[in-house]
Amino acid sequence: RLRLDTTKDFCTFEYRGHIMPEQEMRTAGLFPEKIGGKYWLIYRPQPNMWMACSEDLQTWHDATCVWQVQPGTWYDRKLGIGATPIRQDDAWLLFWHAKDTSDVYRLGVMWLDLEDPRKILRVQRKPILEVVMDYEREGFCPNVVYTNGAVEMDGRYIVYYGCGDRVLAAASVPMEACRLR
Repeated sequence: RLRLDTTKDFCTFEYRGHIMPEQEMRTAGLFPEKIGGKYWLIYRPQPNMWMACSEDLQTWHDATCVWQVQPGTWYDRKLGIGATPIRQDDAWLLFWHAKDTSDVYRLGVMWLDLEDPRKILRVQRKPILEVVMDYEREGFCPNVVYTNGAVEMDGRYIVYYGCGDRVLAAASVPMEACRLR
């Protein structure tokens, strides 16, 4: 279940309650700022990607399926969100992960409309990160890479990702390579 805690110092946290307690899910991303006066949440009740909005972070409405698994692709079994969307000049950048019917995970990127994040502007059809290293291929759950977060640093996006449900790694990509074109 999704839980909301707040902090001002990253040493102490205040429990604010569960987000959509009726939903079972593990991956979600809260947009870092209000859009149109509302908070927006991107989440995954299996297997697809959904969004909903809220005025108070407690009551969520206008739930919309925005991205679905697609047969014959690298994202044909399950989608996931782990990185908070990143605001760019012309779109929200979203790093996401998916699993195929062979139980292999990969990472991808998509761009969402700044004013209506339910509108997908572009999806890069090829994954940006695939299982290659031993620590990605082996572990509690083999062949897994999934997003945990992303930050901007020195002209690059650093993407943190889980590997094999056992370790955490980081990959980077130039920010310029992630512009909406």
